[in-house]
Amino acid sequence: MANIPLVQNFALPGEVIRKFALDWSADNKIAVCTSKSIFILNSYCSPVEIGFPPPLHKQVIKAPDQPMQLNPIYIPPNPYKYVKSSKDRENLYQILMDHTLNPTPSERAEAFRSFRCCKWSPKGAAGTGRCLLATLTMDHRLALYEEIEKEWKCICI
Repeated sequence: MANIPLVQNFALPGEVIRKFALDWSADNKIAVCTSKSIFILNSYCSPVEIGFPPPLHKQVIKAPDQPMQLNPIYIPPNPYKYVKSSKDRENLYQILMDHTLNPTPSERAEAFRSFRCCKWSPKGAAGTGRCLLATLTMDHRLALYEEIEKEWKCICI
């Protein structure tokens, strides 16, 4: 078995408890999705710096401050009588059972402010020829982030 040396070890605040919590971009950035934030790890080293562990620069994207506010909708007493097919019935059941779309009481909405996953775009999707970062929160908010002047800015929600 090959002996692979450990290059760098570090701890991130928060829990990594979801699938697809780690993604590596085409421009060599690593995004780690934790319970309350996304950490972007980047190494600004050159190929001539041999023999030293590459320093990892950490940048943070925090979870939204407020839970998503949805307007209450009227659901008829028996919504299944309006459904024609079994596939529509399954979709209606999934929507009615999704607590993030109707979190009552409002204290329950706090649990859904964490990130579900993050994925990098192909290289060149950002204006500078770099990658964009797409994030998805537990309350179904999709956002795109771009690195502008060494800071991650939300460009689309």
